[in-house]
This record gives sequence, C-alpha cells and structure tokens, in this order.
Amino acid sequence: MQKAQVFLREDQKSDLEAIAKRTGRKQSELIRSGVDLVIEQEKTRSDWRAGFRQAAGIWRDRDDIPELMAETRAQLRARDKRHGS
Repeated sequence: MQKAQVFLREDQKSDLEAIAKRTGRKQSELIRSGVDLVIEQEKTRSDWRAGFRQAAGIWRDRDDIPELMAETRAQLRARDKRHGS
C-alpha cells in the first residue's frame, strides 16, 4: 500500500469517526472504500463515454434507413390495432 495524506473538514472527520465507531471498521478502511467508489464511478462514466463515441456513426453507411423506419412504424401501428390503441 502507498501512503497518502489528506485534509478533511471537521464535519467529515467527525462523521468518519462516528461511522467507524458504529461499524467497527477503521477510518483508513472507510477512506479506501470511498476512494474505490469514486474510481469505479469514473471508470463507469468514461466507459460509457467511450462506448458512446464508438457507437457514433455506426449507421453512417446504411442506405436502407427510410425503409427500416417505415417497416418499424407499420409494425407499431399493427401492434396498436391488436391492442385496441
């Protein structure tokens, strides 16, 4: 493990102490868990953005989009008629 020094506000420090006392976990363990959460959120966020960028333009070379949309609309209208909408 690597040592990292952080500064906490007084309210953060007192809340952290209270959680540690209530849960029986060490403050350092709680801090590491918090860091893990932030890292995971950022990975998910950047994974989503990377996937979005990769998907951009995937239909660019298709020339059947108008027909595909017309077929989809026809299927939806038929479904609506079957269900009384």
